[in-house]
Amino acid sequence: MSDGEFLQKIASKTGVQPSAIAARPELQLHELPFWQAFNTLHLSRSSTGFGPGAIPLSEIVIYADLIQLPSGEEREELVQMMRAMDGAYLTWMRDNHG
Repeated sequence: MSDGEFLQKIASKTGVQPSAIAARPELQLHELPFWQAFNTLHLSRSSTGFGPGAIPLSEIVIYADLIQLPSGEEREELVQMMRAMDGAYLTWMRDNHG
């Protein structure tokens, strides 16, 4: 069960919506594959001893191969988006759990 599903279950049982659900962003349909990729790749990061490390480029390339993403612009877009999302995640982790 994901965190979102868990929080939704709590909201259903209590009738009170946790603030994390109310504040969650709404994804557009074209953004969903990037979110799915990030959630998959997130598990491949290592710990640096000072917190989570960045998702390795090699893992992004392996993921692109796995989903049979053609070479070129689509792969570049995946890499750029994963780097941006990962950077935001690492900043959030540093600022909130650091």
